Parts: sequence; C-alpha cells; structure tokens
Amino acid sequence: MIKVLVLSVKNFFSKGHERTVLAKKNIIASLLVKGGSILVGLALVPLTIHYVNATQYGIWLTLSSLIGWFSFFDVGLGNGFTIPLHSPGALPASCSLVVGPDGVDPLDVPVAHWCAVYAHEAARRLLMAQASLGRPRLSVRERQCLEWVARGKEDGAIAIILGIQISTAHNTVQRAMKKYRVATRVQAVVRAMAEGEISLEDVAS
Repeated sequence: MIKVLVLSVKNFFSKGHERTVLAKKNIIASLLVKGGSILVGLALVPLTIHYVNATQYGIWLTLSSLIGWFSFFDVGLGNGFTIPLHSPGALPASCSLVVGPDGVDPLDVPVAHWCAVYAHEAARRLLMAQASLGRPRLSVRERQCLEWVARGKEDGAIAIILGIQISTAHNTVQRAMKKYRVATRVQAVVRAMAEGEISLEDVAS
C-alpha cells in the first residue's frame, strides 16, 4: 500500500510538460512554506504574551495584521478590512476579512462586526475556561434591555417598549456592560448569549 502511494506521488510529479511539473513542485513548496510560517506564528503567540503585556500585544497584533495584507497582494487578496476588538479583561485583537472584487456591501458590515465580536468572545471563553472567576448574573430588567438591544433598538425605543424612562433604559444597559466588563453594547449582548442569560429564541421572537 505504501509503495503504491509513493509510486503515485512520483508519477504525479514526473508526468506532464516540464512547466507543469515545475508548477506542481512550486505549489507544494509554497504550501510547505506557508504551513511552516503558520506554525511559527502560532508558536510565537505564547512567547509574545510572556514577554509583553496585553496592551502591547494588542498593538503588535493589530499592526502585524494590517501589514500582513501586503503578503497577500501576490495572490490577489488586496481588498479587505480589519475590525479592531477591545474588551476589558481580554486580550485586544483584530479580525481581518477578505472581500471580493465588488467591494463590501455596507449592509454586510454590521453582520461582519457581529461575527468578529462573537469570535472574540469565543476565544475569550476558551482562555478563561479554567479561570475561577464568578459568573455575573443579570437582573430581569437588564436581560430585557439587552434582548431589545440585540434586536437593534436604541434607548428611546427600549424605553417606550418597556414603559420606562430613557435614562433608565440607558443606565440599565450600561450596568449590564459593567457587569460583563465590556466596552460596547454588542459585546454585552454576545456575552449574555454566551452565558445563557438570553438566547437566539428570545431575540428572534
């Protein structure tokens, strides 16, 4: 079986026009180099965090992500955008997305932001899985306000729906954000979903 596999690989790289054979070898070599660079990059993450603090690591990560676009110009991935992610209690991060030749539909930008925030939250949960931190609990009013935030409502609309003052709606959302130690309303909603305080069914109903 192994001999057959080895023979098939040799035939794959030896058959065809000289240029075709050369192209195959270049593709495999490129994949090996890219794979090695990915492994080196993954190995550098814990080493970098060990020698610098979270803020410096976040700055370095954002700059390297922006500079990294230049390495993709040779394969036509010159278009895209980067979403910076900052959350107290978690490492700063950024999410870089590649777009097609037609650019980015403005209506898709909020969806991309939600996906980036959710990915950042998932990474935070993996890092904090073994941490012995107490899980914050939302009040009924905080949960209701975040549900309406998830539906795209602002403080004024939330106040009308729940029959409360605008300042009360605003302060309630801010209080939930402080409990979760997050910087934006979107992050508070994602955290509440991740903690099971609200669900997709609550938001969609």
